[in-house]
Amino acid sequence: MIMKNFTKIIAILTLICLGSCADEELFSNEKIVNEEQGNESPTLLSKVVKSALAPNIIKDQIVIKYKKENPNIKYKDSIKGALKEKYYFDIRKIETCNCDDDSVELWTIVPTDSRFIGIEDLVAEFKKKSGEAGVEGDHNFWIYVQDHRINMVQTPPISEWVVAHNSPDAVNIAVLDTGVAYDFFDEPFLYKSVDADNCENTEISGWDFVNKDYDSMDDHGHGTATTKIIMDNLDREDILYQILPVKVFDHEGKGTYFNVVCGLQYLAKKNITLQVNASFGFYDLKNQSIFETILNDASDRLFLITSSGNKGVNTDKIGNNHFPSGYNLPNIISVAGYQYVAEYAFAHPEESTQVVNGFALDVLSNFGKQNVDLAARFSHRLIFNGKTYYFNGTSYACAEVTARAAAIYYNEFTRPSHLKEEILKTAYTSSSFGGKIYSNKILLSGLYRSSVPMRP
Repeated sequence: MIMKNFTKIIAILTLICLGSCADEELFSNEKIVNEEQGNESPTLLSKVVKSALAPNIIKDQIVIKYKKENPNIKYKDSIKGALKEKYYFDIRKIETCNCDDDSVELWTIVPTDSRFIGIEDLVAEFKKKSGEAGVEGDHNFWIYVQDHRINMVQTPPISEWVVAHNSPDAVNIAVLDTGVAYDFFDEPFLYKSVDADNCENTEISGWDFVNKDYDSMDDHGHGTATTKIIMDNLDREDILYQILPVKVFDHEGKGTYFNVVCGLQYLAKKNITLQVNASFGFYDLKNQSIFETILNDASDRLFLITSSGNKGVNTDKIGNNHFPSGYNLPNIISVAGYQYVAEYAFAHPEESTQVVNGFALDVLSNFGKQNVDLAARFSHRLIFNGKTYYFNGTSYACAEVTARAAAIYYNEFTRPSHLKEEILKTAYTSSSFGGKIYSNKILLSGLYRSSVPMRP
């Protein structure tokens, strides 16, 4: 807690705005080295990831998820014992999600014999023989979100911004990000966590998986910016909502795949319908299945809105694959970013008009006819405590679509698996996208085509 408060003090003293950096997913530059360690201490990595966009995996860690629901200690120990004996490793450290979850763990491992096959092959074996082993296995690695700092001014108690009672009529929105600087907003708007499975019985609204406590205060800015875009859009449409912040990235915008998985699992266990804003991503590691499994298993209650990334690449191509935007699930939608390129783009299109002109994909926005569903506004101007900040990126386009998903759910009570179709019905078609995204769809903020809702 001391370290967390120190971080907040640094954020307050810094008082900087770093402008509109366009990289949404930056990765650790730490170089993976395969050292010759001798037969008794073999290398943990058997091969190097080929794609230049792929993140460097953490060389001695593996994220696992038990296949069995609510596994007890005896069951876990039996699986660990069998795997350690079969694949010649020991578990030096076990971390859990710190939020009453017993199915996901992070193992830090050490080889016990020269026959150890390496971390990459070990993960592959876990996937190939997951039925036998009883677990799924994924790599762990660092993920960064865009480095947009907002001047932090104070840190009042989170309880002051939690609604007194959750409204059954409100749409619930989760922001899986750097947290939310709730004191930048005027009145209570946070979902009140009243679940029986409260994290360590101290949960108030959301959870901080970085500092492992109940206070999801944003000490970076990215999560606050995405939240404000969502709230501004919903306020204009007079939509009743509640925000559930989940902090999985730290004050530098840095997080791990493990933290992201923990955050998603936390939301899945809420057993409430949530629109989940996921303005982050990673490249090329297409076999990372645990995140996908959790989202698929919760398809009756979670709808994920995710950014497509800011490298300006075609994510349909091998090596450019981007996730979670590239997961092929009915309860996920992937968002690119557009810019205005002509003055007449600002004209109000007729509802009967399907095609609009004057828009183009931003040159930094990723695209893909198969993997990207639609484009929303790439650039945003936001005001916090009287100061103006500019934000560019598919992170913020993603927030626009989260607001649209929330509004449709609020008005029509549409199932998560049907929401993507309903969102696309309210979008126009851009004549200048050139087939770079699915059906050339563009979502114009506040200018929506009417759709016939698909009832649950």
